[in-house]
Amino acid sequence: MAAIALYGSLHSPPSPFGSRPGGCDRWRMGCGRRAGAAACLLASPVFAYPDEEMCDLGFPTASGEYVTIGYKPRVGTSVMITNKHATSLRAGEVKSLVVVFGSEPGRPFTSKHVMPFDVHKVDAQRVLSASPTYKDFLADFARSGFMAVLTPQGAVVSAIKLDGSSSAVEQLRACAYVAAKLDPQDPFLPKL
Repeated sequence: MAAIALYGSLHSPPSPFGSRPGGCDRWRMGCGRRAGAAACLLASPVFAYPDEEMCDLGFPTASGEYVTIGYKPRVGTSVMITNKHATSLRAGEVKSLVVVFGSEPGRPFTSKHVMPFDVHKVDAQRVLSASPTYKDFLADFARSGFMAVLTPQGAVVSAIKLDGSSSAVEQLRACAYVAAKLDPQDPFLPKL
């Protein structure tokens, strides 16, 4: 098992990528009742985009990298991570990476999945994205104490402490349901 020592937090400073055009400031985000764009709520890590049926939450890791979890109710969940040190990767490559969740580093993983990540280059950053993820990704994210993305050999690509992740996932789903114009009481929508 890899030693997971790099942490960020859901309550960290803003993204190096800034806000998306037409959106709220990335760390005053949220979704409320709206006509058009989402309402901004203080202290919520969730962001809604005008004219899109999705929301996301993003946070930096302690190493200065960035993790974003996106949710589109009709499509599923996506994950994006950055790694400025991954200079050997070329845009267009697909890498199989291991996503693990657990209660805390050094303890056995509670969930482990190998997923394909597409490689993109944004300025000097390497961005790795997986979309869609596996079916229970948001549930694993909500109930875990940490998440890490590892190479198949066990090297840490990204790791994050998940304080408050259950609440963040509830906000993410609620925001995405509003953005997609879905009734949150719909019995066919996924629940935690």
